[in-house]
Amino acid sequence: MSGYTVHLGKHALGRVEIGEQAMEVVRSIPHPEYQVSPTHLNHDHDIMLLELKSPVQLSSHIRPLPLSPDDCLPTGTCCRVSGWGTTTSPQVNYPKTLQCANIELRSDEECRQVYPGKITANMLCAGTKEGGKDSCEGDSGGPLVCNGKLYGIISWGDFPCGQPNRPGVYTRVSKYLHWIWETIRNTPKQRWTKNTQ
Repeated sequence: MSGYTVHLGKHALGRVEIGEQAMEVVRSIPHPEYQVSPTHLNHDHDIMLLELKSPVQLSSHIRPLPLSPDDCLPTGTCCRVSGWGTTTSPQVNYPKTLQCANIELRSDEECRQVYPGKITANMLCAGTKEGGKDSCEGDSGGPLVCNGKLYGIISWGDFPCGQPNRPGVYTRVSKYLHWIWETIRNTPKQRWTKNTQ
């Protein structure tokens, strides 16, 4: 995955912003059990780590987001999803600024009923019963933040997006904490963030 750049502290696309950092990606580390599916029907273990060329400078614009150790927050917990994905569906309209929406965690049972045979213990669902708020095309890999912690990573969902009772599906971060920490620990020449505050 070399040749990619990660932009931190970014809010508006198309211009360089105060406090923004552009970091070169030197290595991508997909989960070892992730399998690329030509039919896009298998989304299990949809998580990847990126190794950056140099340390991140923490600032008022760039802060780490704690990983949630919670495996099962209550259904209905309000969470925030964000990204630059399309804001309309099925027609696509990509915004120039970062979009955020408050959505609720759905139960594992509801998730399995909506997407029979596709949901594993490594996934969770979030959305609204009335629809209209959802992650969508272009948001994949973005955060689902619950109680100030990274609880999920945008993975997949129905299209068109934002349908009533058709929640988005997220990678459940708590299932991967051991893999994340072991991968970081075993990365040669560890590069940690530098706090400038």
